[in-house]
Amino acid sequence: MLVLTHVIATGPHSQAIKANGFVFLSAQIPADKEGKLISGGVKAQVEKMIENTKMVLEQAGSGLEDVVKINVSLYTSRSYEAESEDRVERGDLLMM
Repeated sequence: MLVLTHVIATGPHSQAIKANGFVFLSAQIPADKEGKLISGGVKAQVEKMIENTKMVLEQAGSGLEDVVKINVSLYTSRSYEAESEDRVERGDLLMM
């Protein structure tokens, strides 16, 4: 089992655990490597969370192409609309 804890300083928890060929990620937030939240609205925050997810997956020897499921928590329907539009524009993650 591999536990990744050093990628982004977001608190005393592991960013991911790799076991039996699977990688399980903790929630990703729109933060830089020092743990500071970025600004710029929902679209910029979603981009940062995807970038952080990609970085953690790569550290575990995986990538976005291996992702089976993503749960997204947003606070307003406006945020949901912006996040959905971003996924459509990116084309690399499927909105279910």
